[in-house]
Amino acid sequence: MGLQALDKSLWPILLLTKPDDIKMNNLTCLEDFKFLKSGHWVCVFDFNDHSYESGILGQIFPKGKTTVTNEEKFRYVENVVQLRDELQSPEKVVWIFSNGRKELGKPHKYRKEWIDEYSSGIKGAVQFFHQRSVIPEKRAIIILFILSEDFAGVVETLFELVSHFSWKQIVIIADKQETFDKFKHVVESERNFYHEDLEGSSVVGLSWKEVSSVFEEAMGIEVESDCKVPTSSGAMMTVDKIFRAT
Repeated sequence: MGLQALDKSLWPILLLTKPDDIKMNNLTCLEDFKFLKSGHWVCVFDFNDHSYESGILGQIFPKGKTTVTNEEKFRYVENVVQLRDELQSPEKVVWIFSNGRKELGKPHKYRKEWIDEYSSGIKGAVQFFHQRSVIPEKRAIIILFILSEDFAGVVETLFELVSHFSWKQIVIIADKQETFDKFKHVVESERNFYHEDLEGSSVVGLSWKEVSSVFEEAMGIEVESDCKVPTSSGAMMTVDKIFRAT
């Protein structure tokens, strides 16, 4: 299964950490993520509580393309098909505020408080998107963009996704080695047996502009790229191999 099928055969799930202040307040930085609106994402777990007013959701995504909701929507799902239809999935991108939502007065939480306040809804969301009536079996690909060192809720969500899907379906992308190393430390401090899986699933060191070019090529938009990127171990890997889901 190659990149030529990224927007058709694969059902991509996107995780976005909360950007640092420089990225969040810089529209030039947001330009590097415009490619996201060209992808047919099944859902986005957005950990930026400011995303609607000044983040990727509000500045990049067309309003008619998304169904915006919060994690509590998934706490008690009685009828999966009914909720899927209500969310208009997969016709629209289900955009889930995963750690607060400023315009609704829902605060961004640190890790312990996030677990108490938001984790049950996120677990429910992962379980929902794992259902075959929502995403066909083995067709999901999960992509995590590490945009800052704010990992509150992100690591727990990754653990939940791994338990329902598999590492073969996960790609983690970070532009800075230092940021990735801190993320890896948090993950391995609780799941040290994830070391090899984490290394093999991660791409580190590309600028977000370079990441944009890789994804544009994956989605069939003509760009100049040799389509090879470094993994976290330093080895070069073809983009096609990175995005192979099985």
